[in-house]
Amino acid sequence: MVRVCKRIYLIALLCCAVISLSVSAAIKPALWQVEHQNKLSYIFGSIHVGEASWYPLSALVKQAYNDSHSLVVELDMDSHISKVQQAMVLASGGNLEQELSPATFKRLTQYLNDNNIPLSSITPLKTWAVANTLAILPFLKLGLSPQYGVDAHFLALAKQTNKPIIELETIDFQLKLLISLFDNEQALIDVMDTPETEVIALIDSWKTGQLDSIEHLLSEQMTPQQYQIMLVNRNNDWTKQLTERLKTQGGLFMVVGAAHLVGSDGLPAKLKQQGFKVIRIQ
Repeated sequence: MVRVCKRIYLIALLCCAVISLSVSAAIKPALWQVEHQNKLSYIFGSIHVGEASWYPLSALVKQAYNDSHSLVVELDMDSHISKVQQAMVLASGGNLEQELSPATFKRLTQYLNDNNIPLSSITPLKTWAVANTLAILPFLKLGLSPQYGVDAHFLALAKQTNKPIIELETIDFQLKLLISLFDNEQALIDVMDTPETEVIALIDSWKTGQLDSIEHLLSEQMTPQQYQIMLVNRNNDWTKQLTERLKTQGGLFMVVGAAHLVGSDGLPAKLKQQGFKVIRIQ
């Protein structure tokens, strides 16, 4: 039987993505140093939601960022927001109710009512856009927000000081990826079925830098095909993009989803295979 990934959007928060009462000093996500001929760069594992109490991050992370001349991210989504909004909306005259089975639309209506979300706010959207939008709801309930996501935090810092920003992917690529993940009724149903415990476990693993827990989550929640598409292929592409920059320039502070950093297919391992000295420093 083919294994179905029921929580793929949880993984998305760690790769394209808790109740936290602790102070920022307790937040120690994974950080790597990458060295080539005395040129230093850094890789920091990100998650695309967060809360204000996480900041400032550790002194080690702040120093690594300050010592770097460029910020590398998967994508600066805010700079492409208009295109994203256009892609999310159904064609003129379209309606979500026409896109879903009666049973799924009824289930969705009840879910929205239970969470005080107006039905009218999502009916103009495509199925993948609704699933992607609702996927953030469990995190919002726990006090987390994309506003405080790690990538958003560093993008804001870079823009304040005009630090160069390097995007590893295009908006067209990421839209295609999101559509491939969420453009089906089952993905929407799975979003509505999210248990809070899974969300908390994901955030806790990131906060404490427990990459073994994240790797276990990947093995449980992704099919081999999804793992290849979401992680391996993208990591291979990023490695090709970054190798020359790391060798000739250094000084890069790379912020990518934490799921891209684990195991033999992770970005640190890939760069090590290219001859870089890669060590985890947090």
